[in-house]
Amino acid sequence: MKNYALPFILIICFSLSAIGQTILPPTTIYTDPEVDILSNIHSADFDGDGLEDILLSTADINAFWMKNLGGNTFGEPIILYNDEIFGEAVKAGDLDNDGDPDVALACSFSNVILWIENLGDGVFSDAVIIAEGLDPLTDLIVDDFNEDGVQDIMFSTYSATDKAGQIYWLENFIGSFSSKKTISTEVLDSRKIQYADLNGDGRKDVISASYWDYKFVWFENLGQGNFSPEIVIRDELDSVRNHSIYAVDLDKDGDMDIVNGTATLDKNIMWFENDGSAGFTEILIANDGTAWDIAASDLDYDGDVDIFCGFSGDRNAVIYDNLGNNTFSSPLLIAEEVGVIRDIHFVDIDNDLDLDIFTCGALDDLASFFENSGDGTVEVKDLQDYKWEVYPNPTAGVFNISVENELVGNQMELYDLQGKKHFQTRIESEAQLIVIPKVIAGSYILVIRDHDNKLLSKKSIQVMP
Repeated sequence: MKNYALPFILIICFSLSAIGQTILPPTTIYTDPEVDILSNIHSADFDGDGLEDILLSTADINAFWMKNLGGNTFGEPIILYNDEIFGEAVKAGDLDNDGDPDVALACSFSNVILWIENLGDGVFSDAVIIAEGLDPLTDLIVDDFNEDGVQDIMFSTYSATDKAGQIYWLENFIGSFSSKKTISTEVLDSRKIQYADLNGDGRKDVISASYWDYKFVWFENLGQGNFSPEIVIRDELDSVRNHSIYAVDLDKDGDMDIVNGTATLDKNIMWFENDGSAGFTEILIANDGTAWDIAASDLDYDGDVDIFCGFSGDRNAVIYDNLGNNTFSSPLLIAEEVGVIRDIHFVDIDNDLDLDIFTCGALDDLASFFENSGDGTVEVKDLQDYKWEVYPNPTAGVFNISVENELVGNQMELYDLQGKKHFQTRIESEAQLIVIPKVIAGSYILVIRDHDNKLLSKKSIQVMP
């Protein structure tokens, strides 16, 4: 393993102009002047203390985590692995179904996928190579791709020398993995892959937007880990060099739309409206600059999904406020000079039931944290005025709610800590049994909205294996 002196952690504040001061000025949680690429940022509660910790991969340290000390402060980097050349992508997931999050790491140049097991309390085993002899890696995600209740690993590759690009997945047999299974061998540099149910059949499909061949396609999940050939979302002749994609129900009509960030003069940021059957209509949002990564969520739970991104030119971070009726505001400046944002991660880091924002970047040595104050544009009754209970909590997915009569008839939604909605139902009575579909064990947020889609109340809930 390479010798490496852990860097000093700086706290740096920037000026802010944003929606109602909801997103506070950022702090830099990690920096190293000798590293010019921070490739991936993610989170998980590695040590079981109830707080989400931060996970990073960089061009130097392959993978490390930083303990959440509370009060929006973080410990020094704890190296997980540093024997390869380049930590291209890193994600957390319970890969052995023992109740704590492990780490999946993609290293380029050495071109391997590794599993780093969490032994409990934030202590990790030595890394195990689970796939090797690959082309250079471009992205990696963790989810249950064959619906067997176990999280698998999916990754994309691209060889500039051979002009070849692929998407593969590894089936997880609870701690041991299959050889690579092919989804596509014809995507030239898919820098972001996404996994979402596009056609409403209950199975999550694969989305790819690749850089060098202009492709923007999806692969239907046929069940049991099988995927269809590519299905075009946007014709290649009209496509541009894709940097980023993000699947989200942007117009709140019950199906998954896709936001796309590109490198072109006239179509930098677009979204693709889903008609419910995976037919897409392209809608322009902005031509303000190249977004290397882009993400969208209802950051204040007001019923509208807003868009967060950074630009490679001026290195600023902005939000596009969702104005309704498929329209968005001009870019609202959140921070200046925060680097070229390469990866964005939403998570409730301070357990205050709103989504905070973490970013890391290329060409600059910054990993930044934007705290969500939660007191911005949401105009609701004082959340403490509503009395309701959830029990048992933690739950295995079946629980009771007890609400005051004023909340009956409203909608309840279940979100994970990254802002993804997993479930919704109508509150029919003051006492009601709720059965949620199979979701990955972890922390979630229950949200109650009124008939105008405005937030009324929210609570945290823990789903157990």
